[in-house]
Amino acid sequence: MLEKNRQLEIVSPATMTFLFKLRKGECHKQRTGICSLDRTRPDRSHDVGDESDYDFCPKLFKSVRNGSVRLGRKMPVDIIEYKCGHFVFNDGQHRTCIAKRKNLTLEAEVSKDSKRLCRLCKGDNSDNALLL
Repeated sequence: MLEKNRQLEIVSPATMTFLFKLRKGECHKQRTGICSLDRTRPDRSHDVGDESDYDFCPKLFKSVRNGSVRLGRKMPVDIIEYKCGHFVFNDGQHRTCIAKRKNLTLEAEVSKDSKRLCRLCKGDNSDNALLL
Protein backbone atom coordinates (compact mmCIF):
# COMPACT_ATOMS: atom_id res chain seq x y z
CA MET A 1 0.00 0.00 0.00
CA LEU A 2 1.41 3.34 -1.03
CA GLU A 3 1.86 5.61 1.94
CA LYS A 4 0.40 9.06 1.40
CA ASN A 5 3.12 11.26 2.85
CA ARG A 6 5.91 11.89 0.39
CA GLN A 7 9.22 13.11 1.66
CA LEU A 8 11.35 15.62 -0.19
CA GLU A 9 14.92 14.34 0.10
CA ILE A 10 18.36 14.79 -1.37
CA VAL A 11 19.27 11.36 -2.71
CA SER A 12 22.45 9.81 -4.06
CA PRO A 13 21.34 7.54 -6.92
CA ALA A 14 24.78 5.88 -7.07
CA THR A 15 23.97 4.17 -3.76
CA MET A 16 20.42 3.11 -4.72
CA THR A 17 18.90 0.42 -6.96
CA PHE A 18 16.32 1.54 -9.52
CA LEU A 19 14.00 -0.23 -11.89
CA PHE A 20 14.50 1.61 -15.20
CA LYS A 21 12.10 1.28 -18.15
CA LEU A 22 14.15 3.09 -20.79
CA ARG A 23 13.52 1.67 -24.23
CA LYS A 24 15.26 2.14 -27.60
CA GLY A 25 13.29 5.32 -28.31
CA GLU A 26 14.24 6.77 -24.92
CA CYS A 27 17.87 5.74 -24.41
CA HIS A 28 20.95 6.05 -26.61
CA LYS A 29 22.52 2.98 -24.95
CA GLN A 30 19.41 0.89 -25.58
CA ARG A 31 19.45 2.00 -29.23
CA THR A 32 23.20 1.72 -29.94
CA GLY A 33 24.76 -0.36 -27.15
CA ILE A 34 26.89 2.57 -25.87
CA CYS A 35 25.76 5.32 -23.52
CA SER A 36 26.21 8.77 -25.07
CA LEU A 37 27.87 9.87 -21.81
CA ASP A 38 30.60 7.24 -22.40
CA ARG A 39 31.34 8.07 -26.03
CA THR A 40 34.62 9.83 -26.76
CA ARG A 41 33.36 11.02 -30.15
CA PRO A 42 29.80 12.01 -31.03
CA ASP A 43 27.76 9.47 -32.98
CA ARG A 44 24.62 10.94 -34.44
CA SER A 45 24.16 8.19 -37.04
CA HIS A 46 21.29 6.67 -35.02
CA ASP A 47 19.50 9.96 -34.22
CA VAL A 48 15.79 9.99 -35.00
CA GLY A 49 14.62 13.06 -33.09
CA ASP A 50 13.78 11.61 -29.69
CA GLU A 51 15.30 11.05 -26.23
CA SER A 52 17.66 8.38 -27.60
CA ASP A 53 19.52 10.92 -29.75
CA TYR A 54 23.21 11.35 -29.00
CA ASP A 55 22.92 14.91 -27.62
CA PHE A 56 19.97 14.36 -25.25
CA CYS A 57 21.78 13.01 -22.17
CA PRO A 58 24.98 15.08 -22.47
CA LYS A 59 22.84 18.25 -22.62
CA LEU A 60 20.68 17.05 -19.75
CA PHE A 61 23.83 16.20 -17.74
CA LYS A 62 25.14 19.74 -18.14
CA SER A 63 21.76 21.09 -17.17
CA VAL A 64 21.46 18.89 -14.07
CA ARG A 65 25.05 19.59 -13.02
CA ASN A 66 24.62 23.35 -13.45
CA GLY A 67 21.15 23.47 -11.91
CA SER A 68 19.56 24.88 -15.06
CA VAL A 69 15.80 25.25 -14.95
CA ARG A 70 15.25 24.66 -18.67
CA LEU A 71 16.48 21.11 -19.32
CA GLY A 72 17.09 19.84 -15.82
CA ARG A 73 13.66 21.19 -14.97
CA LYS A 74 14.87 22.12 -11.48
CA MET A 75 12.18 19.96 -10.01
CA PRO A 76 12.55 16.82 -7.95
CA VAL A 77 12.42 13.37 -9.47
CA ASP A 78 9.41 11.40 -8.28
CA ILE A 79 10.21 7.88 -7.02
CA ILE A 80 8.60 5.10 -5.01
CA GLU A 81 10.57 2.82 -2.70
CA TYR A 82 9.14 -0.69 -2.47
CA LYS A 83 9.43 -3.18 0.39
CA CYS A 84 12.33 -4.92 -1.41
CA GLY A 85 14.36 -1.67 -1.32
CA HIS A 86 14.16 -1.05 -5.07
CA PHE A 87 12.94 2.26 -6.46
CA VAL A 88 10.60 2.87 -9.41
CA PHE A 89 9.78 6.12 -11.20
CA ASN A 90 6.81 8.35 -11.62
CA ASP A 91 9.11 10.95 -13.22
CA GLY A 92 12.85 11.47 -13.68
CA GLN A 93 14.41 8.34 -15.20
CA HIS A 94 16.91 10.21 -17.39
CA ARG A 95 17.98 12.63 -14.65
CA THR A 96 18.39 9.76 -12.19
CA CYS A 97 20.34 7.59 -14.65
CA ILE A 98 22.70 10.50 -15.32
CA ALA A 99 23.09 11.25 -11.61
CA LYS A 100 23.79 7.55 -10.92
CA ARG A 101 26.43 7.35 -13.68
CA LYS A 102 28.06 10.68 -12.75
CA ASN A 103 27.76 10.31 -8.96
CA LEU A 104 25.57 13.39 -8.49
CA THR A 105 22.87 14.01 -5.90
CA LEU A 106 19.29 14.87 -6.81
CA GLU A 107 16.28 16.30 -5.09
CA ALA A 108 13.56 13.63 -4.97
CA GLU A 109 10.02 13.24 -3.77
CA VAL A 110 10.09 9.77 -2.23
CA SER A 111 6.97 7.75 -1.53
CA LYS A 112 7.18 4.42 0.28
CA ASP A 113 5.25 1.25 -0.36
CA SER A 114 6.10 -0.93 2.62
CA LYS A 115 3.68 -3.71 1.67
CA ARG A 116 4.64 -4.63 -1.92
CA LEU A 117 7.68 -5.86 -3.82
CA CYS A 118 8.70 -4.34 -7.15
CA ARG A 119 7.74 -6.21 -10.33
CA LEU A 120 11.15 -7.84 -10.74
CA CYS A 121 11.18 -9.19 -7.20
CA LYS A 122 7.70 -10.61 -7.89
CA GLY A 123 9.10 -12.32 -11.00
CA ASP A 124 7.48 -10.07 -13.63
CA ASN A 125 9.80 -8.55 -16.20
CA SER A 126 7.39 -8.58 -19.12
CA ASP A 127 8.53 -5.11 -20.24
CA ASN A 128 12.29 -5.84 -19.99
CA ALA A 129 12.96 -3.35 -17.22
CA LEU A 130 16.57 -2.86 -16.10
CA LEU A 131 17.55 -3.09 -12.44
CA LEU A 132 20.51 -0.76 -11.92
